[in-house]
Amino acid sequence: MKRPHVFISYVPADRRAALALHSALLDRGVSPWMDIQDLLLELAAEHGEEEAILKALAAAELVLALISESANTPSIALAGDRGGAEAGG
Repeated sequence: MKRPHVFISYVPADRRAALALHSALLDRGVSPWMDIQDLLLELAAEHGEEEAILKALAAAELVLALISESANTPSIALAGDRGGAEAGG
């Protein structure tokens, strides 16, 4: 049976919660993608950071965005306005 592919989006302040979510999804047979867990593997395959994130986002069947007080600050919102996919930083 194919494991659903889930992209986890979060801000650095929520990294612990994102890691807990990543582990919980793995335990339930889901294939989560999280930059801190998977980006180094992508970079090792000679993809740039932005390209690796966009590739994972495009392949995802579902995107989980962790929204918290940390993610709701003006500086975070402005960083997301650059036009690219933001995941964890």
